[in-house]
Amino acid sequence: MKKEFGTKIKVVMERKKAVAMLGVLFMMLFAACAGDTGNGAENETENKADIITTAESGAEDANQQDTGKQDAQQQVTYWLNRHGEIYDGDYAPAGLDKTFATMLWISTHEGEILGENVLGSDYPCIAESEKILQAAAEGEKVWDMPGEVSLVWVRIEQEPLVLPEGSLGQTAHKDYIIYRDGEDAYVGYQSVEDGSKWTVSRIAGYGEWLERELDIFIRMTTGL
Repeated sequence: MKKEFGTKIKVVMERKKAVAMLGVLFMMLFAACAGDTGNGAENETENKADIITTAESGAEDANQQDTGKQDAQQQVTYWLNRHGEIYDGDYAPAGLDKTFATMLWISTHEGEILGENVLGSDYPCIAESEKILQAAAEGEKVWDMPGEVSLVWVRIEQEPLVLPEGSLGQTAHKDYIIYRDGEDAYVGYQSVEDGSKWTVSRIAGYGEWLERELDIFIRMTTGL
């Protein structure tokens, strides 16, 4: 009798454990379903973060041979307009070189080419950056020059750089420019043969992200 009673207790305990486990599994399943039906904007933000992370990983090789990590002999200057305030620098703190490499990677994988060998003067950000570089070449203090408050852009001024075949989807380029227009970000590659010509790509939905990256650059550079 005692043995039988002990066996019944054991069976009851096992059943209770099974019920408890089923309850835990049900709660986990419910939580997963609730997560799937969560805010769409949060999912979009997470997806964009995943793309940026993938792009940063995929851009490592390009970053080694291009932008801020080029050959030590390659002179690089960063020019930036953030809503009318002009900045320049010969180095890229806060990972701005990595931002460029990431944007270039995304532009070749998800970007929409708006034009090839188009006139830079037809694009406000490119046109303004040309005026800034020209003024600097003539000895003017560009940081005292007011820029267009509606524009946000950063340009890398550099010597023509020939890349390995297939790198970043082209064989050669001079300067780069990345800028924001509305909700989107744009990447421009300057032609080596004709500096007035550019190839411009649009990256949908990355305008705000780009501006935040530039804000970090300014803060690290100026302390403002």
